[in-house]
Amino acid sequence: MVDKLKYYYIEKLNSCNNFGDIFELGREIIYKAIKARRAGLSLYLQDLDEYVLAYHIVGSNTIVINRAVLEAIYSLNKGKEYVNSYIFVVLTHEYLHSLGIFSEKLLRKVQYEICKEYFGEDHLTTKMIDKGIFEVFPELANMKIKPRNRGYEIIRDFDRSSVSYIS
Repeated sequence: MVDKLKYYYIEKLNSCNNFGDIFELGREIIYKAIKARRAGLSLYLQDLDEYVLAYHIVGSNTIVINRAVLEAIYSLNKGKEYVNSYIFVVLTHEYLHSLGIFSEKLLRKVQYEICKEYFGEDHLTTKMIDKGIFEVFPELANMKIKPRNRGYEIIRDFDRSSVSYIS
């Protein structure tokens, strides 16, 4: 039974087509695991230094992903499974911050346990959390990732639980 659950979530992650799909899956899994959720988040891409993968501004509804690192990962041509796993790890990390988990040590432990439970110990997401992204993307260590200062790019259709309306 447990293996079927992992297979289901692995297939669901692999079939995601955009940031919104991946985020909704992450929100679903995190809710099942720790019974916490929030809505109203926005996602931006921004060129940052290579050592910053993403960040969440405490008290805000903003998650920012490093566009330069993301583009470097796309350029490795490892496929959708790798890219989606990376985006899942980064988004759920920042989402957990937005839920009030500020200790990096605690957050990594919670995120590792969630990924291990829902994807398995040998899955890319779990490896990235446990060993770091260079375990899964060793080529990144030799790449020169330089931010190009292109400003922010907002990602539309990201947080689908935030329904806009006209009153």
